[in-house]
Amino acid sequence: TQRPAVDIVVQLGDLVDGGNVWKGTSKGAMERVMAEFRSGPWGEENVHHVVGNNDVKNFPRHDLARWISRAGSSKLEQDIGPYLHYYCFAPCKGWRFVI
Repeated sequence: TQRPAVDIVVQLGDLVDGGNVWKGTSKGAMERVMAEFRSGPWGEENVHHVVGNNDVKNFPRHDLARWISRAGSSKLEQDIGPYLHYYCFAPCKGWRFVI
């Protein structure tokens, strides 16, 4: 098995441009972007998204939670609600990210 060149992806917000709101193309733009993240060699569970200002211009927060929900987060979402945008993870020893 070949090891992927990328072990983790942290997307720093603004998945789609704010101009999509005015064009009515937000959903299609998000579908294309998310397809790219799903098709990468890193595995969907290794992709972490930060919500940017253009993301909240394009979608209500509850829709964003569905687009960028973490793998395995459904139980946690049931416990704390559907607005799970903040969490932390440690990809390796000595590193901890708060998203």
